[in-house]
Amino acid sequence: MGDRAAGAVTSAAAAGRLARGAGRLRAPAAGLVTALVVALVGDARAMVQLARPQDVAALGAPAIAFEAVGRVGGAMTGVAVDGGRGVVSEGDHLVVLDLSEPLAPVPIGRGAALGGQARVAALRDGLAFVLETIRRPDDAEGAVRDVVLHVVDTADPTALRVRGSLALGVPAVADIAILGARAWLAAGPDGLIVVDVSDPENPVRRASVDVGGSAVSVAVVGTRLVVARASPRDVESDGVVVLDAASGAPASPPLSLGWLPREVEAVPGERFALVGGDEGVLVLDATTDPPSVVARSDGLSVIALAASAERAFVVGLREPALDVRIEALSLGPTPSLALLGGRAFTTAYGFPIGLAASGEGALATVPNRGLSVYWFDPADSGAVLQEAQRLAALGTPTALVHSAGRLWAVDVDAELWPIDARVPEAAVLESPLALVLSPGAPSWCDCLMGDAALDPGMGEARLLAAFHANATGRGGVLSVDLSAVGGARQEAVWTADSDPAIAGDPDHPLASSPVTAGERLHATAGMAWLSGDPLLTLVGFPASGTPGLAGYHLPGESNGSGGLSVAAAADGSAAWVGTDVAGIWRMNPPSPGAPEWRDGVRVPTEGAVRDLVWHGGVLYAADDLAGLRVHDAADGRALAVHGGVVAERLALAADGRTLWVAGVGQDAASGMKTHALAAFDVSAPAAPALMGQTVLNWRQEYTDFHPAPDVAAWDDLLAVADGDLGVSLLRIRRSMGGAALYVPVAER
Repeated sequence: MGDRAAGAVTSAAAAGRLARGAGRLRAPAAGLVTALVVALVGDARAMVQLARPQDVAALGAPAIAFEAVGRVGGAMTGVAVDGGRGVVSEGDHLVVLDLSEPLAPVPIGRGAALGGQARVAALRDGLAFVLETIRRPDDAEGAVRDVVLHVVDTADPTALRVRGSLALGVPAVADIAILGARAWLAAGPDGLIVVDVSDPENPVRRASVDVGGSAVSVAVVGTRLVVARASPRDVESDGVVVLDAASGAPASPPLSLGWLPREVEAVPGERFALVGGDEGVLVLDATTDPPSVVARSDGLSVIALAASAERAFVVGLREPALDVRIEALSLGPTPSLALLGGRAFTTAYGFPIGLAASGEGALATVPNRGLSVYWFDPADSGAVLQEAQRLAALGTPTALVHSAGRLWAVDVDAELWPIDARVPEAAVLESPLALVLSPGAPSWCDCLMGDAALDPGMGEARLLAAFHANATGRGGVLSVDLSAVGGARQEAVWTADSDPAIAGDPDHPLASSPVTAGERLHATAGMAWLSGDPLLTLVGFPASGTPGLAGYHLPGESNGSGGLSVAAAADGSAAWVGTDVAGIWRMNPPSPGAPEWRDGVRVPTEGAVRDLVWHGGVLYAADDLAGLRVHDAADGRALAVHGGVVAERLALAADGRTLWVAGVGQDAASGMKTHALAAFDVSAPAAPALMGQTVLNWRQEYTDFHPAPDVAAWDDLLAVADGDLGVSLLRIRRSMGGAALYVPVAER
């Protein structure tokens, strides 16, 4: 992969084809000998493991194909600054910022969609250098994972374009530094890779430099390159290597630190800042032989570092509280690293993974929350960093619905995003509604949003959404009117702490219960049905008035694992609850005058039941080991099992004829994840027939929070909550014939 013929990828589309190549999806059930079905995804083909060949009744041309047509939102993973411009990577694309006012960045362009998870690593002279981790085809030589370097022209922010791309032939790149016509990439155990970018249309890999260990980070300091090095065998050799930038040869003996460096950053005066482990921040002189320490700041375990002429901004854990903070340290010609100010992060949405200095402030990206601008006011004697501005991002959608002529996405960070998807190829994110998660509380708090559903009893114009408050460990439900004039309007919120029947009675069974929402929420008959702990909680949301507890079922010895999913009959007369290890439970209404629902029949399952759909007297269950299960909704009798799909999330089309099955798969060879999607014809509810399936994209995830992909379908369009990549939009193409995978239980 070292020359142009082997390594060059001439367009982002070609890189996308590599990323979406024929990959192996982790089998949903162990020990299966697999068969393959192929479904179209744009111009690429993707293969998904199916069930045993003897289970396949018919495998013909797929009856349905998926055409990727658009994407909106995505986690903000990286940020780079050059003068008065900034670039943020958001999902698979870039956002260009005007930094004329450094503390008030203004988005002035979006584009350059790459197809996979992008991370901007550097910005120089209008060119953004973007890294994308892809999964290479099975027949390709070398590592299964590969990193592609994209050179993106941002000179016209309204028309971003990929000038050139290069597959590097290495599984990971941690950092990049640009000097003149060369890009130096820290590629871990593959050392320092040198790429010639003099012709942005054709970047060329020129050489690799052995740094005597893993290249962790790299920075240009004057005429030298400073590389943070980790030794795989000798911790005493962890430290810094200084190279001549012209030749790549050693410029001074290595500096051994005895601890693992994390990041290196150039600071004024031919010096560099170094962070790692619990050593705080060091400033070293690169002109001495070896580099010598000029200043030190202790007590901080640093995660990220960025520097300007006067200040170093760091994100890390500060002793003794060990809370995650962003801090400003004094730099200047004579660096003291004195603490100027700091601010604690609320970490419900993850840690900042992108940090860049901009004038007197710093831009920090938190993937699930967006971009925040922090600055230190010298006139403020309180030593507190101010949050000047935040650019919200649809970073991790947890639920999707289509109603009132709009697609709506619930984001994990308590925001509801309307999406104009009438032209899916040019879908537009509109201004989000900040959700208030407890009565009298501010709109933003340490909480996580969960599942959401439309309430058919209210004309499908009312959304019910579940959330979890990290501070209290308890959950709740809120309602939003999607048809309100002027945009969506939040109506009410329910928590156990605010319900008079619970809060006013210390002996109430739910007074000490977490009342946490599980993975799913069901809405019908004016009720929100929550699985979790308790196993089942019912909250009534009247057309007007205050919501209140309407029923519950406490876990017992036989079903104490808590509920993961729930589905209820349309009239609210019964419900099924899926659990982690105790199978599926039918819940029957309580006796007259009693609040607690009663156990009914229990159906064992192979794995955790992560979603349920009740349709036409049939219960569909997403079993994360067995696949899609089909049961009689009256007595739980098993009707069929479809073992060839990754099943975590189910969605029934409005016409009741198509069932969408989605899940998260992981490739054992590369460790990369994908969202898998399948479509079943349920015209005959008891005998679903597989019409087609696909994988959406292999990607390197940047967050620890990975909700199962939700699905919303309308007309011939499909929206999928695609993790860090935001919301993917697909057009459905139907054809005659089909791929059927119907396995009656009696034949298994």
